[in-house]
Amino acid sequence: KQHLPKQRKKNRWRQLNFCAPIMHWLPSFFLTVNRATAKRTKKNKKEIVAKICEELRVHAQVDEEIFYPAFKKAMRDNLLVPEATVEHATLKDLIAQVEGQEPDGEMFDAKIKVLSQYVKHHIKEEQNEMFPKAKASNMDLVEMGVQIAQSKQTLMRKPAESELMETSAALGSFT
Repeated sequence: KQHLPKQRKKNRWRQLNFCAPIMHWLPSFFLTVNRATAKRTKKNKKEIVAKICEELRVHAQVDEEIFYPAFKKAMRDNLLVPEATVEHATLKDLIAQVEGQEPDGEMFDAKIKVLSQYVKHHIKEEQNEMFPKAKASNMDLVEMGVQIAQSKQTLMRKPAESELMETSAALGSFT
């Protein structure tokens, strides 16, 4: 186990807690979608769902490309990472079912509700099971945090600039 000064350990943990921003805004996003009735147009609801889907897709990709491989190697894990990968596959399936769809009807709302519950469950498992183990390990969490931040920034730029700007203007800055 690597022995670091107390402040360095705190910084390692902050770097690892890369899904904290998602947990900050995600519940309000889902709540906004669920409350979207006469006050919100279908277009606004569709934009909110598109933003949720983009954020979740990017989060899943950085998990799968950066965090999970490092965690699996450091922990010699054969349980948590495969389970989390299966959860990501289910999330991606739900995302595919709602993304680009018109937000009308009870099935759309039901899928958003299930997606919301699934995401909350998944992130809770990461925070309660995977992150404490990573925190106690020799993993270079600072470097991993930098890699994750850079990857997220690159992935978030992939949509057309005008589309991203329109969504940001409609929703405000949540990143």
